[in-house]
Amino acid sequence: MIGRGIILALSLLFAGCLSTARSVPHFDDPFPILGTATQTPHFGDEQEFSNKHEKTETLTPHRTPEIESAEIESEEEEFMFEPDDDPPMTEAEQVELLSQNQWIKNAALITMLESGRKTNAATLSPEERQRRDEMNWLNMSPQERLKRQNQRYEYIDGTASDWRWMHRGVDKLHAMPPSQRVSLDVFLREKKYKEKKYAILRANAAILMGRDSDTAPAVRKYLLQVVQSEAMDIKIRCAAVEVLGRMETTRADDLIPLIEHAKTTEVWEELLVAIAEKMDPWEHDCFLEPFYSPISSMRLVAAKIWYRKSAQNKSGTQVKRELPEKFLDIAKRESNPAVRVEIIKTLGAWKVPDLFTLLENDIRRREADVRNAAMLALADARCEEAIPVIKDQLRDSVGTNRAAAASALRKLGVFDEVFKLVNDQDPLVRIEVAKTFSERCTSQTATFARSYISDRNRKVQSATLEAVCGWSVEESGPLLLDAAKSPFQEVRCYAVEMLAQRGVAYSGFDPEDKPEKQAAQHQELVETFRETVGVDPMLESNNKERNPSPIQQVSAIAPEDAKLSEVRKCLDDWSDRTMPLDQRQLIHRRLTVHGHRLMPMIDHLFTVEKRNIPESLDRVFAEVEPIFQEIEKLKSDDLSTVRRAATELSRLGAVGSPPKLAAKRIVDLAAKQDDPLVLTSLLTALENADPDLVCQLARPLLQSDSARVRRLACEMLKQFGTSEDVELLHDSLRDSSREVVCGALSAIDTLLEEEGADASSVLQTLKVMLTQGDAGMQVDVASTLHRQGHSEGTDALRRLAASSDHNARIYVARTIPGLGDPVFVPILIRFLDDTNGTVRSEALKGLPKLTGQDIGGGSTQQQIERWKGWAKK
Repeated sequence: MIGRGIILALSLLFAGCLSTARSVPHFDDPFPILGTATQTPHFGDEQEFSNKHEKTETLTPHRTPEIESAEIESEEEEFMFEPDDDPPMTEAEQVELLSQNQWIKNAALITMLESGRKTNAATLSPEERQRRDEMNWLNMSPQERLKRQNQRYEYIDGTASDWRWMHRGVDKLHAMPPSQRVSLDVFLREKKYKEKKYAILRANAAILMGRDSDTAPAVRKYLLQVVQSEAMDIKIRCAAVEVLGRMETTRADDLIPLIEHAKTTEVWEELLVAIAEKMDPWEHDCFLEPFYSPISSMRLVAAKIWYRKSAQNKSGTQVKRELPEKFLDIAKRESNPAVRVEIIKTLGAWKVPDLFTLLENDIRRREADVRNAAMLALADARCEEAIPVIKDQLRDSVGTNRAAAASALRKLGVFDEVFKLVNDQDPLVRIEVAKTFSERCTSQTATFARSYISDRNRKVQSATLEAVCGWSVEESGPLLLDAAKSPFQEVRCYAVEMLAQRGVAYSGFDPEDKPEKQAAQHQELVETFRETVGVDPMLESNNKERNPSPIQQVSAIAPEDAKLSEVRKCLDDWSDRTMPLDQRQLIHRRLTVHGHRLMPMIDHLFTVEKRNIPESLDRVFAEVEPIFQEIEKLKSDDLSTVRRAATELSRLGAVGSPPKLAAKRIVDLAAKQDDPLVLTSLLTALENADPDLVCQLARPLLQSDSARVRRLACEMLKQFGTSEDVELLHDSLRDSSREVVCGALSAIDTLLEEEGADASSVLQTLKVMLTQGDAGMQVDVASTLHRQGHSEGTDALRRLAASSDHNARIYVARTIPGLGDPVFVPILIRFLDDTNGTVRSEALKGLPKLTGQDIGGGSTQQQIERWKGWAKK
């Protein structure tokens, strides 16, 4: 009741503040051919809450569903809310709602769209969104519900809105079933509503009809008239433009003429955004013309559209690789800092060639936003020549600037420079350092992560947990146990949740208790970990700092200018083929005298200056870098020697990142191998190398004769690939080896999350595979489709769960806990009565992981009865 009172007060406040409606000229009736009133289709507004989106401030608080009042039948397979049986709304009530001119901007959604993020709710049907939302709320803890309240959108009367322009009356009617309201075309067809005083009513009705359905050409025609009418309120015209932009029947050619005559900046901006829904900005000059306007806000809107659309297509799929020359000219002369930032981000998303030359001045500009955007764009474009300049920014006195530099270096793979900031005083910098822990797990990162788990800043602790969750349970477990003692409740809850997902759960430990009350229970949690994982997390040997490997020692040393010049001169002299042997031996000594400092300088010359490093020098490098000794052995004609060398390279590669030149040599030599054992070892040797090099080797190996090699190639592409590799992996779905198909399926599932991935053909193949192969394969395919938000996968999992094949039910019981979707809780509850003991056992194991609940120990039957009791409640 209190929440409703607050919402009512805010509603009255907005009604008083917003401007009143103005009279407008009468429009021609666009519905001469309509006969009797027809009911327009309705699509609901229920939204699926998702952790993938950032939290945003909301206009009004969200009302938590009254779950206690919902009648839930225990014998039903699904837990669903009973629909409200509200009486139909009268025509007079609809007239009152639609006559109000109370349009406001959905600032939260606009911010999300401008940042390049899009809601995944658009890929789900309204029915699927409603079902998921109900199940999520039903199984969600009160704390989680509270955390989700202000997560994604601004709200109107407690209902989340996914429209840029919101109206309380229109949104309320849009959420109602068609059977409870008057057919909307009445307001546009009947004569009594054609008077001037009903102009706002007619415009709002047309907007609502456009939101409900875009099948009526007359609605589009009327909305175009609303946009063109200068007598109509600007906000109504903007809302009409947004609806036109979303209607499939609207073409870009319908809107482009309007933008040429738009006299109001707000309407012009909405038109440009709507046109961007129909075409990419590089396809028409209307997206370039605003940059020549003296009005900076117009240039800023255009620049944001360029960046948003470029970020969605940054892989270059189905679009030309180069930006238009006009845009590059604009980028050279634009001086407004805000506009400049968006242009720089666009250049980085496109990975423009020679970007460092274009942004060299920006990276040193006085405005911090421009400087930081330039660093991140250069990192996105993998401009390694910018590394020395970015390193200079690490000494900046402003923490946000140091954080941006650390983020850029992390993207460029210069982790050692980032780790130098591990003790930085600014929490933003430490957060960037924490994110770097996810790149590799070594004794060094484990030590840093352990210190960050006890950091004084809550966000640093949270970032550390997110980073180490990619490590194995043996590596991340001790850190998660430490985090379970954090003074911050949010960190404790997250750590306990991560442990439970790894099978380590102790019901006596309540993370919501105060830390001082948890000492004894925490020790029990430690014992549970020791018994479950088989590792003692308290052993000192786990925390000791190991001596860095030769590879790590090399990567931690930066080139020195004087010595770099000397090495450069040696390379120049070595390239002289007429040089006497004694002179060549002298160069040999001049190079090896640098010791372990030689390889960082060679890598600098190889990657930054793009110098050719002759293979004849590899024997020289072998004297200072052990990895080159094994590379030399790869050139042997003896297969056993090559296998031993590949095995040793695999061991060295697992320890740390190999030098760039060494990784390139391994790729070149691996291309000449056909032995499965050698190829498998060499792929493993590159697991910490430059991702582009790994993919360069892995892609051709998808065609290897060895199924083991093909499977490993899939795993490498899953870890290092891009959205462009989805099509390559698509072919592997037809592989004769089940293991290869599983590897390709897992890789595709990961890479489809990348921006720019073309999923259409792959998803079609997956839907065909739902009825092919064995039960385990069908479960894997269905799980992938479900994770991508396709109801076909969800339905297939339900079908397989009801199968008479006990193997299918076992696969389902083992798989759905890992999906993390509470919608599958009823299936596991039903499995508790399955005739197959393995199915019952897997259901008991999966329920704590899926629900986050722990009902305690006891016999199997006791646990089953407690879970059934929990489900009824």
